[in-house]
Amino acid sequence: MAIFVAAGGEGISEAVQELRDSLAGELRSFGIVATFVDREPARPSAELRVIQWDMGDRWKRYWMLKEGQGYIVVTVRVTSADGRPGYYGVARGYVDGGAWGGSYLNSASAAGESIAKAIATGVEQ
Repeated sequence: MAIFVAAGGEGISEAVQELRDSLAGELRSFGIVATFVDREPARPSAELRVIQWDMGDRWKRYWMLKEGQGYIVVTVRVTSADGRPGYYGVARGYVDGGAWGGSYLNSASAAGESIAKAIATGVEQ
């Protein structure tokens, strides 16, 4: 499956890489091979667009419960091989704690896993 990811903003490149890694790994568990492309792909395909991104504040997450939350919001559009819409949805990943406040990349990882499961099963996670 060809996958196009569009995103922009400060500090987003690491989060996009984490999103891609998580998505590819979870899709692999369903027997689906992900191929990431630099432009909108042919079918079948998935188009992901990061529409909101906030790294949050790790030290607030560590010192103040539920403060400093980081999050990512991604729209997902899947097109089947015959051109019919396959799936459309919005995925949200967040981090609000963890070891030493949790890494902001955890939000992208959670979103990637959720998107992969939705693509593979057709069911929103």
